[in-house]
Amino acid sequence: MDTAAFFDGINGLITAIPSGIKVGALTNACVAYARAVLATNGVTERFCSIHGADSVPKPKPFADGLFLVCKEMGLEPSECVYIGDSPSDGEAAYAAGMGAVGVIWGSHSLEKVAEAPFDVVCSSLTELDSVLSRAYCKNN
Repeated sequence: MDTAAFFDGINGLITAIPSGIKVGALTNACVAYARAVLATNGVTERFCSIHGADSVPKPKPFADGLFLVCKEMGLEPSECVYIGDSPSDGEAAYAAGMGAVGVIWGSHSLEKVAEAPFDVVCSSLTELDSVLSRAYCKNN
């Protein structure tokens, strides 16, 4: 299956997440594609839960997938932060009651991401790393 490489720096960011922090993935692509992307980028083993639109009751912007990922990781949504690049990501995280971080290097414009219910919007990997570092400290 053809897959996409991560944006520059994402692989390092994922591998730098402390081992005590659980990581999950939810995409509106099919779960097979999500698994293929993670495998291609060498980080599948870092993810406790991986789901796509075809493996959850309702895809984003519904919160169903996020609830399933949280359940599989043994966490409450309020203990989690969801990172996304589309308005539906912010809507799903908001509906689930979890923190929401928007990033602007995906397929949506800054304006569209800024209009979504994200708690914070990051325009660089450095900003995202800083936000995540604060989240690690808060949850430990």
